[in-house]
Amino acid sequence: MRSVGFVKRAAIARLSSCLFAPGEWLLSRLSRLDKTQWPVLWVIGLFIIQAIPATFVRASNLEEGRIIAIARGAIEDGHWLTPFLYGDRFAERPVLLSWISALFGELTGGVTLWSLRVPHLGFFFAGALLIYGLLRTATGKAAAVFQVRSGNTLTGPWTYTVGPDREISDDWTFVWPLQTAYDLSVYGPNGFMRTFKGSIVGHDKANLDIKSIYDSSCGDITLRLFNRGATTSQVNILNVYTKEKISHNLKSGESLAKSWSTEKYFGWYDFLVEVSSDSSFQQRIAGHIETGDDSMSDPAIGASVAE
Repeated sequence: MRSVGFVKRAAIARLSSCLFAPGEWLLSRLSRLDKTQWPVLWVIGLFIIQAIPATFVRASNLEEGRIIAIARGAIEDGHWLTPFLYGDRFAERPVLLSWISALFGELTGGVTLWSLRVPHLGFFFAGALLIYGLLRTATGKAAAVFQVRSGNTLTGPWTYTVGPDREISDDWTFVWPLQTAYDLSVYGPNGFMRTFKGSIVGHDKANLDIKSIYDSSCGDITLRLFNRGATTSQVNILNVYTKEKISHNLKSGESLAKSWSTEKYFGWYDFLVEVSSDSSFQQRIAGHIETGDDSMSDPAIGASVAE
């Protein structure tokens, strides 16, 4: 009996997968709507979805005939505020569409079937634009909340909300007069983490500007490092997932760019950047790249950098 039940559950699971597959496909496409290169095609598709069924339904239940008759009555008999239908007072519902058809008919020389359909199709086109805008807003970019914590002071935490395609900056003053070391961590959605450790005093202290750049089309990440310090720094980068280590002597005013693919780790990345001549300097860049494809939980969750 257990095997029969298992077969039934498996069959139901396959059936559910088939039934929900179109919806899952559509949601995966909508999640990339803000990145589409062909917004016109989306608008045309939404227009067709609305216009074709509505046109057939209106034609099949004589709705178009009633609207045209009221529109002709408004033009020929002047019944604009008190519409009539085939000689009888019509008070079933508002007749805005009949008014629009009548006005369009006056401009084109008479009320015809297209005097109704052209404005009606215009409404559908406006609706398609509205739906596209709402879907793009709902499925596209959104604001993100970040929290900054201090690892060597009792101040904070600080919370920041950053809008899409926006930047925010802040500065921190040292609590104690002789304090020179900093230890700040930034946490954001979807595993986003950046840590900044170092010191601001000393000729040999590292001063690196590190930026991370996503390529969401393929899941690649690029680190760009710029040496703002006065001396050459031997930069060591550890890919925590692959355990790959690279070193580079970065002269003052020099830049370095290095890219990695995150496909094997489902979009997750984790890098540790240190400088040989400055043991206090350390930056960690970790998080997840959203590509719109299926992903999984962080494969290194619970693991330490030392492992």
